[in-house]
Amino acid sequence: MDSFNNVLIISGDGRKSGKTTMACRLISRHSEMGVIAVKICPHFHEQHEREPVKIVKGHFEVFRELMPDSEKDSSLMLKAGASDVYYVQCTDSGLKDAWNYITTLIPPDVPVICESGGLANFIKPGLHIIMNGSIQDKKVFFTGIVVRIENINEAAEKILFDKNNWKSNL
Repeated sequence: MDSFNNVLIISGDGRKSGKTTMACRLISRHSEMGVIAVKICPHFHEQHEREPVKIVKGHFEVFRELMPDSEKDSSLMLKAGASDVYYVQCTDSGLKDAWNYITTLIPPDVPVICESGGLANFIKPGLHIIMNGSIQDKKVFFTGIVVRIENINEAAEKILFDKNNWKSNL
């Protein structure tokens, strides 16, 4: 399993768990560092507003988000201040290949915030946050340490990117 200390993965227990809210708070906090965001979706939808970057039909598709004014997660990440946002659609079997392609687009010293349910099965990130429960009552997991979060904004203040590595003071 390859290590990517510059990558922070946010995953969760489904829709409305706070994944994108946390991602956007962290992007906003680190935007001056040129943070790049990646949203990985395990199913395919027709794309019209995003710029196609790489399409491997039925396996994975990578798009660049260009519109910060829609309510899509990738648009919210761009609006939050990400220097680039990549939206990836892939099958489970295409996830590793999609990630390998994404790494060719991202410099290794740039902070990356990735919203993905399955990427941690293939890489070891600098930090992995698992969002769980209602938006008001979060649990975040850091390498086996469970931290109860009352406020996403306060938690985001305690996560930082330093010396090419994600760190947590939670």
